[in-house]
Amino acid sequence: MIFRRTPTKIIVLSACTALSLSACSFLTVLPGVSPTVEKLQPVVEKRYPASEFWFTQGIEVVDNQLLISTGQYNESRIFYTQLGGLEEKHRHWLEPQYFGEGATKIGDVVWQLTWKSGVAFKRDAATLTEIEKVSYPGQGWGLCSFANELIMSDGTNELRVLDPDTFVEKRRIIVTDQSATATTVDKLNELECVEKDGRRQVYANIFLTTDIIRIDANSGEVTAVIDASSLENNAAADANNVLNGIAYLPEEDRFLITGKRWPDMYKVRFE
Repeated sequence: MIFRRTPTKIIVLSACTALSLSACSFLTVLPGVSPTVEKLQPVVEKRYPASEFWFTQGIEVVDNQLLISTGQYNESRIFYTQLGGLEEKHRHWLEPQYFGEGATKIGDVVWQLTWKSGVAFKRDAATLTEIEKVSYPGQGWGLCSFANELIMSDGTNELRVLDPDTFVEKRRIIVTDQSATATTVDKLNELECVEKDGRRQVYANIFLTTDIIRIDANSGEVTAVIDASSLENNAAADANNVLNGIAYLPEEDRFLITGKRWPDMYKVRFE
């Protein structure tokens, strides 16, 4: 978009005694708490063409297609396309007063955010036809979904957990980075929800950076930081044309990454 702009504690129990250092041969970490934050980088496996006319706000893999939501006033739209293709299928334009943001499919509907309007569009997942509009407080940035709930970012350090049918807020998750002295993580932007090996994780781009963080969806704790600065940004020189698209390929355990007006989309693994 145009420039727009907690802690969970790790508790360690030790069996050390003053008389014997050998007694301190292990550390017990409380369940659900990660003592380390992985440092990862994307390794590019394939590059696909994308469009320099897509002010990308969110991407998601839906039934072997890409769901793409774009932004900018008078330009915002939502559509499906094939990976590596440029055709905009089932395209729906937003009215000029709306600045499109993140979108996600859950069940047989797609939800699409707007930036400052406080309006979310509920759409038929097959055709992307609007079903209804609902309102929410504050700004809308990123959106993703697990099987039974929506996760939304608003540019702060919090993730909102929403009802997938009504868009009513259920609770909030405060995101913290223990490796940064438990400071909260601000400017959470584009999101991708990944459920893997029984764990719910949210991948979030940090706005105006090339950093992507992996968040434990239960605790809000950052479990990995992915430095994506090595990815080539071949968009026209513009401060707004930043990394802003993350999608998971579950069958390959890979990710797609792109950005605003980027002519490229990268299939990567994190290591």
